Amino acid sequence: MGLSFLNYFISKHIFTTDCWLIFVVMKLYLQIVFCVFICLDIHCQSASALFTMGKEEFLIGNYKNTIRLCTKAIHKNPSLKEVNFYLGLSYFNLNDTVNSIHAFEKETKINKDDYRSFMYLCKLNIKDYLSAENYILESIKIQPTNFLLYFEKGSLDFFYKKYKNAINDYNQAIALRSNLDDAYYKLGFCWLNLKDTLNACSNWKKVNELDDFPEYLLIDSLCKKTY
Repeated sequence: MGLSFLNYFISKHIFTTDCWLIFVVMKLYLQIVFCVFICLDIHCQSASALFTMGKEEFLIGNYKNTIRLCTKAIHKNPSLKEVNFYLGLSYFNLNDTVNSIHAFEKETKINKDDYRSFMYLCKLNIKDYLSAENYILESIKIQPTNFLLYFEKGSLDFFYKKYKNAINDYNQAIALRSNLDDAYYKLGFCWLNLKDTLNACSNWKKVNELDDFPEYLLIDSLCKKTY
């Protein structure tokens, strides 16, 4: 309001050079004071308030702002739950694997029931099967009825060509969510890799909209020969 009034006042009056310089200095001073006030306002916010601001930034895709605000929140309260999860997720979305892993690991130490951090640690440690498996199993232990976690384990086993394990994982996911198209789809490829085309096509037939997948023509042709 002060700056708007000053701009209006300047625009409506003719000043000498000295007066003009005084008003320019005053305007710059007010701008500096305003910026300092904003900085102090953020600095004076509680850890919870900073975290809330960070989540709001995350929801609109401002991951760098989320990192900045969550880092400030952690500095004020290192034991605040969920902050490191959002920090890790922001780094994950920015493809910063090292910092993402570090943040998720910190969250699991603060909040041992945060299955989401364990799930993302599985994703981030995909190149180390044993570590990734341990993380996803820990996640399942916390949330044994979450179909997404069994699907994630299935994806891990499929990646390492452990097709029989993956079949078991995907079936457990389907037992919890019967209309899980992606699980039927991946089951089909598990059976196909085990050279069981009949079971592969049986699962693919359960997918409601198979034409959503790029391999539709290949699958359709293969199954027509089978039946």
